[in-house]
Amino acid sequence: MIKSSLNSQTSKPAQKQPIIRLNSIGTRLFVYVLGSAAIGLAVLSYLFYQNLVKRAEAEIQSTLSTQIKTVEAQLTPVEQQVRSLSGTINLLQKQGVQTTSAYEQLAFSELRQGSKLLTGIGFGQASKALVTEREWFFPYYFFDKKVAGQPGQRLPPPNDDIVYVELFADENYPKQTHYTIPAKSSKAFWLEPYGSFGDLISTYATPVFDRQKTHRSN
Repeated sequence: MIKSSLNSQTSKPAQKQPIIRLNSIGTRLFVYVLGSAAIGLAVLSYLFYQNLVKRAEAEIQSTLSTQIKTVEAQLTPVEQQVRSLSGTINLLQKQGVQTTSAYEQLAFSELRQGSKLLTGIGFGQASKALVTEREWFFPYYFFDKKVAGQPGQRLPPPNDDIVYVELFADENYPKQTHYTIPAKSSKAFWLEPYGSFGDLISTYATPVFDRQKTHRSN
């Protein structure tokens, strides 16, 4: 190329550089065509990006929907078990059962025979509602987490994988939200997940009423 340039300089007179006239019809037509192409590419890129976003959102929604249905299917047996426990509590109360051991045994059996998702189960009475000789009573059993500082007392073999704790003595449950919220709302619901000795768990709580709509326990 250098050689060619040198040859052109020595053999031909210098040519004038073309002057681009910005107001010429050719220039305006070129800018118009180039500008239209650039806008077209920009719109095409934007639409392509939007299509990708919508497709990704649809895939995420589909995945979340599937996962939610899976979780709900696993949680349904827990809710059914709690409703069954509520009915048994009312039956014992109607029969005039007043011993703490009977209610403790009921909570223990529900944990041992319950859903594999359960980490613990129990119920706390309203003031003197089940065992009238005690104002507050909350038998609660949970599977041993084997971590330091956990409350309660491990049961003797063959049930030494389970720990018992009475939640009035341990945490004064009438002042705790997992008791007060269901009691005030009169509805069953899942509490927000929370950390507990290294695990992330959630609690399903429901108030227990007799036929006269008297609040018995949670």
